[in-house]
Amino acid sequence: MFNNALDSVGADLLTCSIISLGIGIGYLIIAEKSKE
Repeated sequence: MFNNALDSVGADLLTCSIISLGIGIGYLIIAEKSKE
């Protein structure tokens, strides 16, 4: 039902958030290392 659709959308958003967070952290680490 509606709940299943909501769950899959929530999972997609969660996945996107985790990927974005990972890219952001990786970018910060690279930026810090290149400063040295």
